Amino acid sequence: MRVPAQRGERRVCHRQRADGRFGSHHPLASVASARARGTAMGIRGVGHTSITVRDLDRAVNFYKLLGFEDTGTRLHLDNEFIETLQAIPGADITAAVLRLNDYSLEVIKYDAPTGYDHNPLRTSDVGGFHICLMVDSADDEYARLKAAGMEFKSEVLDYDGGIRVVYGWDPDGNTIELLSQAPVPAGAG
Repeated sequence: MRVPAQRGERRVCHRQRADGRFGSHHPLASVASARARGTAMGIRGVGHTSITVRDLDRAVNFYKLLGFEDTGTRLHLDNEFIETLQAIPGADITAAVLRLNDYSLEVIKYDAPTGYDHNPLRTSDVGGFHICLMVDSADDEYARLKAAGMEFKSEVLDYDGGIRVVYGWDPDGNTIELLSQAPVPAGAG
């Protein structure tokens, strides 16, 4: 199935660079304007993403299956600092820090208080999100992960410019996107 571009649609483009890595950009944003926005605000980048899970070990094992490295870092916070920072009285959390190249993911289990269970949280729900993983082949990863028990929302779909994409869930209902793009020929666009 091919998803056509919609007139006036804002789109983020994913392109494979000459070094084989993928990069993302909004077609209307320039490097200069992005640099100016970052400098003006003092924001240097993204430090990490954090997701809340029911079972820390199960989540760590799942993300290792996706290629994340378990750094071995475990944090246990049950003090006034975390209660104040998060504005959650009685907060008691255990976190694991995972890495994928330059990206850090904190997987957090709240021992207290018990949170709401919106499983799965839809990407259309306020607070909904997804993590996009750039892969060599969305089809190969889909087959591998489906065989390992990962659930998906659909089969792999075609998108503009040779993009293959599929959404699935981690064991706690967090949305994971697998995205691959055919290499851009030398001298193209």
